[in-house]
Amino acid sequence: MNWEEGQTVECEGLDWGPCYVTMSNQHMVVIYCPRYEMVTTASPNQLEQAGWKSTAPKKVVWMQKWRQANRQNRKPVPGV
Repeated sequence: MNWEEGQTVECEGLDWGPCYVTMSNQHMVVIYCPRYEMVTTASPNQLEQAGWKSTAPKKVVWMQKWRQANRQNRKPVPGV
């Protein structure tokens, strides 16, 4: 797995809440879980063996961008 700073990760079988990779290099990865103010540090291989994996990013659409994108698709209301 490719560990990148800022990446959201989770541990299989445990609910630590959303956790983030705060530091990463080829020898060590630091994961921070704000819900319990927990920090985990290990080598990338050890983290994978322990069940840590990347979570699928959730698509966030900001209201301002949504409004701008949908302005072109507006249809006039009949009778107004």
